[in-house]
Amino acid sequence: MQYIDIVSQNVIHDHQVKSRFLAKPIEVNGKKGYRSVQSVDTLSEADLTSIGVAKVEIVNTPEPELQPWQYVTEGPTSKANGVWANTWIIHDKPLNECKVELRAQRNYERALMLESPSLVLSISDGSRWKFDQSSLTVLRENLLLYSLNPAPESLPAVWRDEDNADHPCSIALLSEIAARYQAYKQELYTASWAMKAAIEDDSTNTHQRLFAIRWADYFTEENGIPALRCIGQEYHQPEQE
Repeated sequence: MQYIDIVSQNVIHDHQVKSRFLAKPIEVNGKKGYRSVQSVDTLSEADLTSIGVAKVEIVNTPEPELQPWQYVTEGPTSKANGVWANTWIIHDKPLNECKVELRAQRNYERALMLESPSLVLSISDGSRWKFDQSSLTVLRENLLLYSLNPAPESLPAVWRDEDNADHPCSIALLSEIAARYQAYKQELYTASWAMKAAIEDDSTNTHQRLFAIRWADYFTEENGIPALRCIGQEYHQPEQE
């Protein structure tokens, strides 16, 4: 059981009920005085009504499902068909606040896409290569060593791909792997810049339009699939105009 204010229908706590009761003066034999109470549980229905309070059983209503731009606050309790229940008030975040949050989110996702442990890309012969931070570091180190001493012995004998297949190592192979990552990286940055421009565009003036701006609409399928897997999303064919 809980207490509610009869007028506002908001829930109030035991100590608030007690304070109201103690603050309400009474007259005894023509003299003004104040009441005392040890526990609000001992107050009668008449006592509670006299201070604008009702004791009710409130059904807990689950929070509603929200759109990404919404949040809820608890509303007043309400009575329907003889049953008291809590209510929720749904609010939209300010559009400009959502734009700031989305820009930051896109930057975070781009960072994940660039050096994710799950990033795997294919080159022209169909072999698949991992591009996590460790793999990128080893690739860059070997390219640097070869640039300082351009001789076959500067490179390891083999280079192992994501499927644990060994390939004869050559500067041509390492250069193609590096170029594949650079092409992916450039497309990723280009997509993120286009998305942020769309976020800031004056025509993006509703929450629905803002949150319809998706990575998949700015990627080729070739790069979109591995990129979105890095952030736990699925690639879908962009909608045609």
